[in-house]
Amino acid sequence: MSKAIFTADQLETLLSRVLGTVMEKFDSCMDKIVDKFEARLEKLHGDLSMANCRIDKLEQELNSTGRNFNEPIQQARGSVEQATIKSLMALEEEKAEKEKRSRNVIITGLHPKAGMHDADTFAEFCENYLTIKPVPVRASCHRLGRASNGGPARLKLTFDTSQAADDLIQASSILRQSTDIGVRNVYVNRDLTKLEAQIAYEKRQERRSSSSAPAPVRAADAAALFSA
Repeated sequence: MSKAIFTADQLETLLSRVLGTVMEKFDSCMDKIVDKFEARLEKLHGDLSMANCRIDKLEQELNSTGRNFNEPIQQARGSVEQATIKSLMALEEEKAEKEKRSRNVIITGLHPKAGMHDADTFAEFCENYLTIKPVPVRASCHRLGRASNGGPARLKLTFDTSQAADDLIQASSILRQSTDIGVRNVYVNRDLTKLEAQIAYEKRQERRSSSSAPAPVRAADAAALFSA
C-alpha cells in the first residue's frame, strides 16, 4: 500500500485548519466565561428588583399602621440602589479591562539574553520557531515578577491590534510539536482580567476534583463484592 505524501502547502493548509479549530474552541470558552459573569450580574439585578418590591410592599403595610418608618425604609432603599450601581459599574469596568488587555499576550518560558532587549529576543524566537513575526510595541515589553523554579519571569507584550495578539496565540500551538524541550516549554497566553483568571482557576479546580473523584461502583460489581 502506498503512503500518502503531502506537499508543504497541503500540510500548511491542514495545520491552519487545525489551529483555526483550536482557536474557535478557545474563543468559545472565553465567551462562556463572560456570559457566566453577565448571568451572575443579571441574577443579582433580579434579586435586587425583588428586594425593591418587598420594600415597597413593606412600606405600604407600615404606612397603613400610621407610624413613621420612612427613615429606615429610605436607608434600606438606598442600600439596594448602591448595590445596583456597584454591580453595573463592575460590569462596565470588566468589559473595559477585557478590551484593554485584548492586545496583550503573556509569554511564559522565554529566557532573556544578556545584552539583548526582550523585544529583540522575542523577534529572534519568532524567526526561528514560528511562522509569523509580529512586532510588539517596544516600550510595552516588560517582565512580570521574578524568575522562579529555574524558569524566567513571564514576559508581557502589547501589540497595535488585538488581531495581532490572536494570530500569535494561534501560531504558538506549533511549539508543542518541537523536539526541543526548551521551545516546547514556551507558552503564549492571553492577558486575562482578574475575574477571567479567577473563573479559569475555579474551572481547573473543578476538573481536578472530577478527575480525582473515585469511579462510581456499578451494581453488578457491588453484588459480586458482597457475594464473595
